[in-house]
Amino acid sequence: MDMKKTILLLLMGFSVFSQTGKVAEDILKLQKEHVVFAHYAPFSINPNPASAEFTKTVDNATIATLDASVTMQIMAENKEYIELDVPYNNTVITISLYKTDVFAEGFELRTSDAPDAKKTIEKGHFYRGIIKGDVHSLVSFNFFKDQMNGIISGHQFRNIVVNKLNIKGNTTDYIVYSDAKLKLDNSFKCAVTEKDLKEIPANTQNRNTLSNRCVTVYFEIDYDMYLANGSDVVQTNVWMTSAFNNVQTLYNNDGISVAIKSIYVWTTPDPYLGDASWQYLQQFHAQRPVFNGDVGQLVGIDSGLGGVAAVVDGLCSGNNYSYSDVYFDFNTVPVMSWTIEVITHELGHLLGSPHTHGCYWNGDGTAIDGCATTANPAYAEGNCPIGDVPLPEVGGTIMSYCHLLEGVGINFANGFGPQPAARILQNVNASTCLSSNCINTCISQINNLNVTNVTYTSAELTWTDADTTNTSWEVSVSTYPYQPVTWIPVGTNDYIVTGLSPNTSYDICVRSACSAGLEAVSKCYYLTTAADFCAGQPFVDSGGLDHNYSDYEDWTRTVFPTDPNDKVKVTFNSIAIEDGWDYLYIFNGPNIESDMLAAITGFDVVGPFESTDASGALTFQFDADTNTNLAGWDGAFSCLDLGTSGNSLIDYSYYPNPTTGILNIKSKNEIQSIAIYSLDGKLLDQFNEKQFDAKVDLSSYATGTYVCSLQFEQTSTSFKVVRK
Repeated sequence: MDMKKTILLLLMGFSVFSQTGKVAEDILKLQKEHVVFAHYAPFSINPNPASAEFTKTVDNATIATLDASVTMQIMAENKEYIELDVPYNNTVITISLYKTDVFAEGFELRTSDAPDAKKTIEKGHFYRGIIKGDVHSLVSFNFFKDQMNGIISGHQFRNIVVNKLNIKGNTTDYIVYSDAKLKLDNSFKCAVTEKDLKEIPANTQNRNTLSNRCVTVYFEIDYDMYLANGSDVVQTNVWMTSAFNNVQTLYNNDGISVAIKSIYVWTTPDPYLGDASWQYLQQFHAQRPVFNGDVGQLVGIDSGLGGVAAVVDGLCSGNNYSYSDVYFDFNTVPVMSWTIEVITHELGHLLGSPHTHGCYWNGDGTAIDGCATTANPAYAEGNCPIGDVPLPEVGGTIMSYCHLLEGVGINFANGFGPQPAARILQNVNASTCLSSNCINTCISQINNLNVTNVTYTSAELTWTDADTTNTSWEVSVSTYPYQPVTWIPVGTNDYIVTGLSPNTSYDICVRSACSAGLEAVSKCYYLTTAADFCAGQPFVDSGGLDHNYSDYEDWTRTVFPTDPNDKVKVTFNSIAIEDGWDYLYIFNGPNIESDMLAAITGFDVVGPFESTDASGALTFQFDADTNTNLAGWDGAFSCLDLGTSGNSLIDYSYYPNPTTGILNIKSKNEIQSIAIYSLDGKLLDQFNEKQFDAKVDLSSYATGTYVCSLQFEQTSTSFKVVRK
């Protein structure tokens, strides 16, 4: 190794090692105030453990016996400041701790067997601090009436795990070990997409800034984790809150405030399955589109899938969710530190930090470290030179892949490192949906926004709110893509939008009304108003003729002919859609259940396409990912005579139309199924009973126009019905 690189590595090590975190500063302040730390020694060495199974997993571990009366004493005395003796490798580590709280105001625990009922649980006592006399260390400990656990991090030991051996019936045999001595490979990989990230200025390395906002977290625990915790909700909560105290300590040490808002435990088999982390992420989002927290994470035990966040910086957006495949134990040894790493890492992405091996840092688009790319060049993010690898005695930081390099690892005492911490603090402090204290929160849980009765100039909105206590919302309407507008306060969960223009795309958004200084995340609906499409209306993407379409687009619209005897035709003049990633789908009918005519991607001008459905309609669905967006398309609608089709041979009738509630349908051909759609192609209801005479109850529908689709054995037909 040349002298220049040696100096760089030494400087890198000194930069991280020399930082004093907020937790150490708190301890030093308490010592200056001559605070008395109550002393406890809960462990005694066990020289003859009942099982040596743990030796297959870790070297140089210490087996200790817990004196349960001491944990009960700690719980009963409830001291604010304590000292703890922990035996390890023929020495005793004394740690200085102060009490903290991991919960946000209004914390709730729910389970899948009774999701509407809040569980009442006994909360533990949570502490954080340092190794006595070592201001570069970091410690978290958790106490419950009959158990305890914790992690001690320092440059002498890396991360020491203190936890109960996972042996059935065991209550007193604990293992104390350094994760540097594990005989296992930590293969954790993160699948987050880091796109269009701005370079971080080199001067954002000040750890003295504190967050003036607090991030609340929702955790969802999968069924396998519940089983691993003995099918016990209380023990599952002990595991999750213990893990989170360590996570919270890591954030707090860098001046970032986080707290648990809610936990949901799958006590029945969960719906999640797949072969990749992104599959679990997507399923989680589909299952839980809203939750009680500023960010959310599905935590599960799956087969080495790693973790993934929806985006880098998902605060105050609909992309505020993540997934972590965590480790529980190996050969009776609880692998707690690896779990902490994954959970903290994925939340770190949502709060705004990319990987440290990416080309985003130092003010010049270079990497902070080279752990990932040294382990595997395929992990490179950008074209900058491979960064330096931290010295083994220093270790890596939370957002690194240094766990992949033997002898380096991740040392929790390093925290996030100066630049990632500054990046997260900048994002948190700028996020107006976050409260200042995790007490006066404003978390919007609007999970359904429906738009009906769309005309040339108006539309009717209705929505549901998972927060059943909420009675105040705000509505905004802007041309697509979203532009800031005035928010209109409303006191009911419906609203009629007026003053719209024909064949124009809008973002219609609803959010919970918040107190001053807070802005809830909004639920938005992509709407294109109706028009006389037979008069030659243009068909362009959301960016119009002058701009590109946007990331994360996912919308559906249905175009009907003005005259029911006509059919819609679309002709394209130009197409520019990210090839193989973004798609415009065209369906022959009033919804996406109709036959697909095309899946357009790339640059080839295809078509024209015309409807042959009895409704004369075409339905369009557009999906754009998080990556490149292009010019989209320029096209136009026209109409042709529908002519005679096989549908004219179907002998059926329906009445009354308009209807105030019941729609009667009579057919000489057996109806296989009936579906009701909104005019923008959204499925509202479906009836699969085979019948010749049907009664469809529309009394619960808002006034407006809908599409009724009839499926026969050989064909299908559709017609419009008006609910008055």
